[in-house]
Amino acid sequence: MEIVKSRSVKDWAISLLFIIIGVVMMILGSTEVLVLGAIVFVFGLLLLLICKSACRFTGNPAQYARSTKEYSASCKTALCDFLAGKADSFENPEDAGGILLYVYTTKDKRAGDDTEIPFGYARMYEFSQYEYVPVGDIYKLTAAQIAKLQ
Repeated sequence: MEIVKSRSVKDWAISLLFIIIGVVMMILGSTEVLVLGAIVFVFGLLLLLICKSACRFTGNPAQYARSTKEYSASCKTALCDFLAGKADSFENPEDAGGILLYVYTTKDKRAGDDTEIPFGYARMYEFSQYEYVPVGDIYKLTAAQIAKLQ
């Protein structure tokens, strides 16, 4: 399963808003407003090309929002057991750092889960040699697990 960045409805709305404002300014304005309208229009086009705030998983049409959580390196095995469903909870020490967890959540019914919605996925990264390296697989989470991670 691969994570792919995609455009959300919010991305489309913001980009189109800037494009429309730029066009209206170019049509209705004087020379100074025409230049400003062109700048706003180009900014909207750049947003449309660059801005991708949602995530998708290959083979799954639903869009996911990503949140980032930071955990202590000492709770790595407990966190892995919790994400795999082997443990009901885990203790996170106060000293954060070393483990980065990306949690992808959705409320989209096209996500394909028959049990609980919202559900999501999690991907864990460990800090090693000045970069975060993926640890383990992408874990599928239930709503109960997501609530405990929040």
